[in-house]
Amino acid sequence: MAVKTQATIIFRIQQRHVLPDGFRQMREARKESAKVWNQCKDLGVEARQNETPWPRDKELQAATKVVGYQLHSQTIQQIFYTYLANIDTTTELRSQGKLDWKYPWRDKYFYPVLWPGQAMTIQQKQVSLPMGRGRKPLVLKLKLPSNATGCKLVYKDGLELHVSIPATKQPKLKAGCNACIDLGEVHHSAVVVDNGAALLISGRGIRSIKREQNMILGQIASKRSKCAKGSRRYRKLCASRVKHSARFTRRTRDLRHKATRQAINFCKQEGVANLFVGDPEGTRYRKNVGRHHAQRMSQWEFGIDRKYLEYKSGLEGIAYT
Repeated sequence: MAVKTQATIIFRIQQRHVLPDGFRQMREARKESAKVWNQCKDLGVEARQNETPWPRDKELQAATKVVGYQLHSQTIQQIFYTYLANIDTTTELRSQGKLDWKYPWRDKYFYPVLWPGQAMTIQQKQVSLPMGRGRKPLVLKLKLPSNATGCKLVYKDGLELHVSIPATKQPKLKAGCNACIDLGEVHHSAVVVDNGAALLISGRGIRSIKREQNMILGQIASKRSKCAKGSRRYRKLCASRVKHSARFTRRTRDLRHKATRQAINFCKQEGVANLFVGDPEGTRYRKNVGRHHAQRMSQWEFGIDRKYLEYKSGLEGIAYT
């Protein structure tokens, strides 16, 4: 039986998507969201110091209501639900012996703003996100899916709106072939099925983008080192660096999604029921191999590829190992 799950669509927010004073409104909302997170964090730190039980949703809701933040009530609830999920995950990992995982302890200046689906007002070519009673809502000129179940305003080399939509997760296949995927830095992945079928997916596009990124960002860094910090040219170079970094991130993310989708579609075509993905963590050199090759290896994001493969194979009912 198919299971309902969530998928995410990313919308990049540009000048044409916001009303006048919209960027200032989003900045203030992210700062206000950080204040909510910091209060939840402070209550958790106080509970640990006094050796009292962790504050749960009722305690956090009562504490945040007293302050009166300039956010929608359901946005505040989403923030402390995220905080509680962080606490539960960290507790579970520490019980497994992973003591390097720490509970939230650091103050944040900005934090993503979250809205559930019931708080969003989606129209034909814009979406209205409430900011609380008596305050002007945040209006974005974006064409969102009508079945959106929530959204999150984040900053990642520019503002982005991450929209959650429902997805269908197929039941796990009871019988089928076995397949192995070997991830690489030059070739993105090599897929081999036990029925003799195989597929080699090139990763030279990602490799080329990384090389271009290193060259352009290196040139910007060289020019910025000759400028007085805080000068007009220095600030222009900083803005240029953010712009190029965001563009390279989007291009590599697009190619990684296409490569992993190609691998999963091939497995689905061959009737694969069990997928085994190798972990190339041990292949990183721990000796002097030259700065060029060391840079290529350090920028090899195989962890992201493994996460994409695990998510997409789960949607198709393929067991991931």
